[in-house]
Amino acid sequence: MQTNQLKYWSESDLFVKLGEGDERAFGHVFKQYFSSLCYFANKYVFDAQEAEDIVEEVFEKLWNCNHQISCSEHLRSYLYMVTKRTCMDHLSKNIHAKERQLNFAMKVGDQEPDFIYEMIRAEVLREIYLEIKSLPEQCSRIVSMSYIDGLRNEEIAEKLGLSVQTVKNQKTRGVSILRAG
Repeated sequence: MQTNQLKYWSESDLFVKLGEGDERAFGHVFKQYFSSLCYFANKYVFDAQEAEDIVEEVFEKLWNCNHQISCSEHLRSYLYMVTKRTCMDHLSKNIHAKERQLNFAMKVGDQEPDFIYEMIRAEVLREIYLEIKSLPEQCSRIVSMSYIDGLRNEEIAEKLGLSVQTVKNQKTRGVSILRAG
């Protein structure tokens, strides 16, 4: 089965394959959640590289996990809870260097609404990024540079070697497609 056939697997097949240690299924889950989990972890550790390391550790735990995860809701909950616990463990190990961050993270960790808010925010951002990536290539690049990177139309036009009007047209087209979808 080729990688592009993953999209034809049912959700239950994906989780069976994941439970069997299928690398393609694992890679699919990794691609789907890595960015949003890094964003989420960074809210606890305040260091993007450390957040990435933590999320890689979480995926290592998932890979070594012996129990079967039966649906995406269980997987999502598992990944976010293990990420939170792993962040707390990392902060605890570095207590002298990061005492202030630990105190703040522990307060945040005790406040379930903040945890849920950040989890929802990370998921919404992941969905937005997926929708932007689904746009036609040039349109996707321009919308991303404008709304995610915060570049002005003139800067985008200069970087891509396009006219400012083309950038405006592509942004308008992208927003229209996103609204319609």
